[in-house]
Amino acid sequence: MGPPERRKTSWTSAGVGMSQGWTILVELGAIIGLFAYAGYRLDRLFGTKPVLFAVLMVVGYASGVYHVWIYIKRKGEAEETKARRGE
Repeated sequence: MGPPERRKTSWTSAGVGMSQGWTILVELGAIIGLFAYAGYRLDRLFGTKPVLFAVLMVVGYASGVYHVWIYIKRKGEAEETKARRGE
């Protein structure tokens, strides 16, 4: 007896959507956090207290949004390719 067949249900679709949502959330938060931390450390190094922190936090936010946009674009292209192939 082989493995059970895969069924497409609303629950599996919801699981895929939740997985993608958490991936986007974690990546966006990590990028913003890393840039903010770098700004904080550079502010302490150069003595420019909130300036570099604020600038790099904004840069981190912009980078995170761009990264999410690329992620979503690639997912859409992969789904279009799948649909063309008839999978």
